[in-house]
Amino acid sequence: MLTTIRLLLAFVVLATAWSATAGSGYGQIQLVNQTSQMVDLYVDDHYGCRALAGLTCVTQERAGVHVLVAKGADGQQVSGSIDLVEGETSSFTIREE
Repeated sequence: MLTTIRLLLAFVVLATAWSATAGSGYGQIQLVNQTSQMVDLYVDDHYGCRALAGLTCVTQERAGVHVLVAKGADGQQVSGSIDLVEGETSSFTIREE
């Protein structure tokens, strides 16, 4: 019974987090870091999140067009843009060459 209550509570928390994003004018940007170093994501010149080597991070931003810059620990940068849709998650993937 206690396990069922915990699972139900976890579902309610996740559903609340999702509904807070949907219909609020916000979406999420996920940085997918497929490099061997830590990378910081900047959205429209402000800090978004940090993804460790081989991992991801997520930041919540207003829906619309945004300029993204991923800055590696070695000083290298990758930039791009994204049209973020309200209530959705868009991914920005970076790879080593």
